[in-house]
Order: sequence, then structure tokens, then C-alpha cells
Amino acid sequence: MRRPGALLPPTGRGRTVLAACAVAFLAERLLEAAGRAPGWASSYLDDLACLPLVLTAVAAVHRAGGRPAHWCLPRLHGLAVVALYVVVFELWLPRRGLGTADLRDAAAYLAGWALYHGLVDPRRPR
Repeated sequence: MRRPGALLPPTGRGRTVLAACAVAFLAERLLEAAGRAPGWASSYLDDLACLPLVLTAVAAVHRAGGRPAHWCLPRLHGLAVVALYVVVFELWLPRRGLGTADLRDAAAYLAGWALYHGLVDPRRPR
């Protein structure tokens, strides 16, 4: 069994950015529930913050499954997650009356992917 810390990004900066994404995501959810979230935050902040959290979880599962501690999620795998989010949340669900399609959400997902690979887990795949 690996140490839990070995499953997370190795750098202090990566962990700080990840914690900031988690706090921003939770704060936006709480403010939205209270009816006090700014319009831009309730529309795009959760889309931006969720990808670093989801991609970190995916990388942690890989590391827990036996990948070495220095392993990082390949960039194309992250882009595949972005594409999946766009297809499901911006195309498929809105066509069924569940949510609203917005291409700016897709841009926020892409920015979250860039945030993950640029700051949270910037290592090159091995």
C-alpha cells in the first residue's frame, strides 16, 4: 500500500493549486446554494476548478494501482477527459433538457486541463 501523500502531486505549488481549486469549487457551491454566487462564478468557476480535481483523482488511481510515484497523466488522456466532459455536459445532456449548452464551459474545461498540466502536475509522462 502506498503512502497517501505519494498519490498527490509532489510539489508544494501543485498541492497549493489543487487546494485552491477545491476551496474555490466548494465556496462556489455554498454561495450558489445561498443564492449569493456571482453570475460568472456559478457559470464557469466550477467548470474550471473541477478538471484539476478530477485529473488529480485519475492520476492518483493510476499511482495507487502500481504506477511509479513520478508518473503523471499523459496530456492526451487529460484532453480525452475534456472531450468527454464537453460531449456529455455540453452536447448530450442539454439535448435531453438537462442543462444548458455553452461553449464557454468547454473553454473553462480546457483551461482547467491547462491548469492541471501546467501547475498541478507539470511533469512529463515517462
